[in-house]
Amino acid sequence: LDRWSKRVIGAMAAACGGTTVFPSDGPPYPPFIAWAKATGRFWSSPTGMLVHDIAGLMISIRGAIVIPDRRGTPGNAPSPCATCSAPCTHSCPVGALSLDLPYDVPACKAFLDTVPGQDCMDMGCKARRACPISQIFTRDPAQSAFHMAAFK
Repeated sequence: LDRWSKRVIGAMAAACGGTTVFPSDGPPYPPFIAWAKATGRFWSSPTGMLVHDIAGLMISIRGAIVIPDRRGTPGNAPSPCATCSAPCTHSCPVGALSLDLPYDVPACKAFLDTVPGQDCMDMGCKARRACPISQIFTRDPAQSAFHMAAFK
């Protein structure tokens, strides 16, 4: 996954005269979450995960391109979570995501090793899939399975 990201994002950076930054290069880790939020296209969801205005919770920030001249951002739109009933907060089968607690990564990973966890492994995180925007965006199950295998 990291090699693919570096190849694809590297080619995009070369095409626009930019340089690349990857989470896999750290530590120290660059502030990818802050950078994403600064675009006006990402927000914190009720679960604490980033949500995108088009892809919902089905996002993976694999790298960034630093462009030599500042081009500005498209402006801030309202968070899609502002008018949502937040199904992401109660759809995690093991309660690893909640409004009040940090993401319980060990509980999530342990669940993925169970028979019921196979649904998340095959189709992607159930909480991410519960996001109404994620449902509109859709993601190929093979892509979700690939990301879940890399996460596990």
